[in-house]
Amino acid sequence: MISTLTFAAVAAAGAVLAGNPAGAAVGLLTGGGSAAAAVLLVIAARSARGRARLTRAAAALLRLAQRIGRRPAADPDVIAARAAGRLGSLQLGPRSIGYLLACGLVNWAADAACLAAAIAAVGAPVPWDKLLLAWSAGAGASTLSPTPFGLGIVEVTLITALAADGISSPAAVGAVLLYGS
Repeated sequence: MISTLTFAAVAAAGAVLAGNPAGAAVGLLTGGGSAAAAVLLVIAARSARGRARLTRAAAALLRLAQRIGRRPAADPDVIAARAAGRLGSLQLGPRSIGYLLACGLVNWAADAACLAAAIAAVGAPVPWDKLLLAWSAGAGASTLSPTPFGLGIVEVTLITALAADGISSPAAVGAVLLYGS
């Protein structure tokens, strides 16, 4: 949840730097909505009635997953009950949440810096005003990709975004291959 929220913040910063405040607002609202949903799940899991509801819903989803992919092999009711119990016992204070938010921001910003270093390494000018937006397109594509680890989808997305930012196609390909290795 915190990683999603910090990703949304970095992507929103990229949208603002690229001159798209509406995109930033949509990104922050989406990230905030995801975080709010996760907080509501934790709150629901703290009561016996909420845990029972979450357990039933999660067990139903696990049964569906078992029918489709034959995994997980264990009893869905047991897995769901354990997960709901762990979720209900989650307790983070403001200091811990702040620390995790800072770690998430550093993680995503460092990853974007790696893309900037790869672009510079191939001799192309780094599009600083659009870098975070291009990076977030690639990172977002990996999340939504039907392929394992976003293989192929992320590369095509990043190459396209960098080319749209004015980097020549050969330099964009080189930078993305260097970034991904």
